Amino acid sequence: MATNLVLRRGGDRIGLVVFADHPYFAAPLTFDMPALARTIDHATFGISGNSTAIADGLGLTLRRLSRSEAKSRVIVLLSDGADNASTVVPAEDGALAARLGVRIYAIALGPHDLATHPDDPDAVDAEAPGRIARASGGALFRVR
Repeated sequence: MATNLVLRRGGDRIGLVVFADHPYFAAPLTFDMPALARTIDHATFGISGNSTAIADGLGLTLRRLSRSEAKSRVIVLLSDGADNASTVVPAEDGALAARLGVRIYAIALGPHDLATHPDDPDAVDAEAPGRIARASGGALFRVR
């Protein structure tokens, strides 16, 4: 899914931040979509740990985008919504993004929602990334 999205964004500069226990830049902002798509295709789950630090990943991304002079700055957050490792509160990232003029579009990934399957340990918390996205002026999308 992410690879197809990137390959359709010709003319945009896109980077990749991977986050688990800690966030890191897997690819800097680039116009080279085929190279970025290969990076995404070769990304390994668990390479930076097994936790999820959504807020830390967003913070790192916002720090980089805050220096950009691009007319439009957007973050696409792909997540299951479970932030269990951040050092900051995820909702603060949405407000910070809004102040910086960055919109966040969250895509909640997973077959079940926490709201309808509260006992499923793999259920997606779609509300958490939705709050972040809406606070920034963006939106939430749900992918099962």
